Amino acid sequence: MTEQLTDYDSPWKEVIELYFPRFLEFFFTQAYAKLTGRDLMNFWTQNCNS
Repeated sequence: MTEQLTDYDSPWKEVIELYFPRFLEFFFTQAYAKLTGRDLMNFWTQNCNS
């Protein structure tokens, strides 16, 4: 019998990756204005990729 591995983590990571910058821009406009794409990518790689 083959065991199917279910990946519960990836869909949430994809949603965060897609919408996190928009969330920051909407709720934290001043902070978002000071961030660069590199800052967001660094945050993502340090905190969300496992």
